[in-house]
Order: sequence, then C-alpha cells, then structure tokens
Amino acid sequence: MEKVKKISRYALPIIFIASIVVLLFINQSKNQFKEEVENKAKRLEVLEQQSQLYHQKSKADELFIAGEYDEAMEIYEEIEDAIDDKSFMQNRKATIARFKSLRTELDSTQNMSSSQLADMESQMDERVREVEEKYISQLIEVKKDFEKKINTLNNAISQKNLEIQNKAELGRLTFYNANGTKIAYFGEVKFGKANGDGVGHYSSNSVYDGEWKNNMKHGKGTYKWADGHRYVGQYVNDKREGQGSYYWNTGEQYEGQWKNDKRNGEGTLYDKDGNVKLKGDWNDDEIVQ
Repeated sequence: MEKVKKISRYALPIIFIASIVVLLFINQSKNQFKEEVENKAKRLEVLEQQSQLYHQKSKADELFIAGEYDEAMEIYEEIEDAIDDKSFMQNRKATIARFKSLRTELDSTQNMSSSQLADMESQMDERVREVEEKYISQLIEVKKDFEKKINTLNNAISQKNLEIQNKAELGRLTFYNANGTKIAYFGEVKFGKANGDGVGHYSSNSVYDGEWKNNMKHGKGTYKWADGHRYVGQYVNDKREGQGSYYWNTGEQYEGQWKNDKRNGEGTLYDKDGNVKLKGDWNDDEIVQ
C-alpha cells in the first residue's frame, strides 16, 4: 500500500504536466489551422476581386469595340483605381474622346443638313397653301422654284459628303516612278496614292517636297538633287512645266518657263554673281538665237 501511494505521488504530477503539454499542442494546432483558413480566405477574396475586375474590364472592352463608349467609360471609371496600368486608362479615355468628337461632328453635319431640308420643305408647304388660296395659276411655277432650291441643297449635301469621303489622310507609301526609281513618301494620301502635299525621298538620294497627284509630282514644289542642284517651281505629271527656277551648285541660276522637263519659253540665265548671262527664248534647254 505504501508503494502504491509512493507511485501515485510521482505519477500524478507527470500526468498533470503531460495533460498541459497536450492541451498546449492542441491549442497551437488550432491556432495554426485557423491562421491557414484565414489566409486561404484572404487569397480567395483577392482571386474573386481579380476575377470580378477581369470580368468588368472584359465587359467594358466589348462595349468599347461595339461603339458603346458611354457605357464602356462608366465601367472603366468604376475599376480605374484597381487597374495598375495607368497608361491603359489614359489611352482608352483619349480614344473614346476622339471617337465621340468625330461622331458628334458627323451627327452635327447630318442634323444640320436635315434641319435645313426640313425647314425648306415646311416653308414650301406653307407657301403652296397660300398660293392655292390666292394664286392658283402660279402654283406650278412656285413648286418648280422650291424644287430647284431643294435640289441645290441636296447637291450641296452630296458634295459635302463626297468631300468628307475624299478627305486626304496622312500616310506613308512606297512606290516607283516611270524611270523605275524607288520613292519613300510621307504626306497626304487619297485613294491609296500620293495626292496632296507630301515629301518623297528617292533611292537616288534626291528629295521632292511639294504637291503630288497619283504618285507623280504635280503642282508647286522643290526638288533637290544629291549633288546640290535644286529646282523650285511647277510640275505637270512628274515633269517640270510652267514657271520655275533652277539653281546649280556652282551658283548659276535659271528663271523662266519650262515644258516637258526642259527649258522652253522665255527665261534668263544668271551667273554665280547674279549677272545676266543669257536672256531670251529657249527651246529644249537651248537659247534661240
């Protein structure tokens, strides 16, 4: 009996300490599990937010592509703070503003034309009623007059629409002239060709800056050769024709008429000091005696 008491005296503290250790271990495990659950919940919340952001951005992009700019802009502004790429929002806003401006301008033009036509038709109806009451005999002439005015307005609207369609845009082109020389062009482009003001860099290192028509020099411009020679004047279908001045790199200068890319007509040749060297009529680059 004494032995049992002795064993109990030593065993009870050990059991008590072991119980405390077990409880501490269980409590620590519960805390770790709770922390893992909270971390996973936070990651899940972040993923859900990212998924929602991606969904909203995709919806806004679909509206943007469809031309629904106001609806797209509302969504973009809602998620703007959550988008890391700030340049994306700046580009989107600038693009939407530009498209809306173009649409407003076109709508304004169309509405203005439609309004003018509606006013003209309204005036015609009112005038016709008055004429029918008082001047039946003049009805046909009045109708013809108003129809002429309406046709004039319709022609003006058609011309305006045609000008909008044919409006030149800036662009870059590469093409070859009749001599097979490659030309790198930057300037106004219509119908896929150089038409309007532009600059052409030739593979021969020459440069032309001026007016173009159907990929040819046409109108006023300046042509500079690689050796320093320079022509300033008029062109017709890629050839010097009309009034123009030619400057040699030696300082000599010719001012006068040109035709078929040569000096033809009245003209004056000056030496490098500005003194008249030859003056009179020219024929194919030769002075006529």
